[in-house]
Amino acid sequence: MERHNLSTLLTNKTTMKIVLCVLSIFLLKNCKFPDEGYFFTITNNANHSISYYIGELYPDTLITQDKPHLLYTLHPRSSYKPSYWDTWEEHFSKIEKLSIFIFHTDTLDKYTWDEIRDKYMVLKRYDVNFEDFKSVHWQVEYPPTEIMKGIEQYPPYGQ
Repeated sequence: MERHNLSTLLTNKTTMKIVLCVLSIFLLKNCKFPDEGYFFTITNNANHSISYYIGELYPDTLITQDKPHLLYTLHPRSSYKPSYWDTWEEHFSKIEKLSIFIFHTDTLDKYTWDEIRDKYMVLKRYDVNFEDFKSVHWQVEYPPTEIMKGIEQYPPYGQ
């Protein structure tokens, strides 16, 4: 049987670590990392917090039966960049539009989800397709800005 001394074991471990590091760097360098095609920015320009979720069942624009687990909150004058694993071209090849449901956070605290759903207590709902996203430079704002007036929304722009 061959015996290994301590220096041989250390050299083999060190060599293995170096090989793994180089391999990891090579693999990461060749990975497809997200760019602008994977993100959009949602901005809350209101003086109160908003919460939102993203639905992918358009043309069904009803509020979901059950309260979404992924209900995000944005504080006043803040932004967030939701991301996706595929490009927008890939994503919109599977769906017609994204529906972005925006609620006053106080409404979510004050009422049950059944009441919110039954009375359709949304501040705003945007129904956005790929071209809409491009036209607003991957930016969604609440309240809607002038650039967003061409996007399908409920209540309609200006109301």
